Amino acid sequence: YGFCFGIFSLILVADAYRPAIFVATETYSKPENTTRSLTLIHLAINLGFSLGPVIGGIIIATISYKALFWIDGSTCMLASILLLLLLKPKKISIEDRQLAKVKEGISPYKNKTFLLFVFIMIATGLTFVQYFSVIPLYYERVHGLTEDIIGWILFLNGSLIVIFEMPLISWMERLQLSKTMALFWGTVFLMLSFAILNLSTWGGILIIGMILLTIGEMISSPFSNA
Repeated sequence: YGFCFGIFSLILVADAYRPAIFVATETYSKPENTTRSLTLIHLAINLGFSLGPVIGGIIIATISYKALFWIDGSTCMLASILLLLLLKPKKISIEDRQLAKVKEGISPYKNKTFLLFVFIMIATGLTFVQYFSVIPLYYERVHGLTEDIIGWILFLNGSLIVIFEMPLISWMERLQLSKTMALFWGTVFLMLSFAILNLSTWGGILIIGMILLTIGEMISSPFSNA
């Protein structure tokens, strides 16, 4: 129970930044650059995410789980201190506030299109998180992988995003692909990343599944938040 409470508290605090970071995007970037700004934020998150599992796997394999928790907590405290020291508060100018107009319309709870979008995001989110919660157990119990090898597979996700996401988004913007189609193709690749795991017990299928997941994430994530 103590472990579960600790994980709940960690996720509660860690995800509290999400509303603030999306509001900050509006303040620190121009309206026409919103999608790219969100892509950069996503890239920064995945840069840390790509290195985290590898470092975590090495710490677990060479030291202990207890050391991992101490190091993780210390780095989070360091990150919060750097944020306070280096990021200067910025407010939207009066001109920008005057340009902002509130669009009146029906309640979000009566907007069927919006509710459909929310349902799709919930379903996609529930599916996506399995790759970083349940699937690592699948790697370990079915394929017999160790923590450090699992860390390297998860590293593949973040590293591919860091390298390819910005060029991919730039290419998609030149194609003038709609946000709806971006979400559609992102969901298709997410579906394929799970389906392909049933085709073979070959270890390489895990790499292919992670690549498909990453492609879907790169396509859908920036556009769904924009």
